[in-house]
Amino acid sequence: YALDTLAEILGGSESARLVRELRERRNLVTRVGAWSSTPNYNAGAFIINAVMPPKNAGQIESAVWQQIERIKNGGVTADELARAKRQIE
Repeated sequence: YALDTLAEILGGSESARLVRELRERRNLVTRVGAWSSTPNYNAGAFIINAVMPPKNAGQIESAVWQQIERIKNGGVTADELARAKRQIE
């Protein structure tokens, strides 16, 4: 559930961190998303994908890692967590 929630916060909606940062603020992507696949029968995957001009790949990778570090070091806001829970439910 934690990875599903993280995926929602990073890229599961129009108000997600990566959407706001990479598409709205920096105009580096036309689309970005994140999801977690956690099947019961084998290993899962955590996926972040983006549609972008190839020249932006390095900037996007760096920005994704920055957002992950921000969450790792500072957590998420109460609003982000509540919104993610609503979306998942």
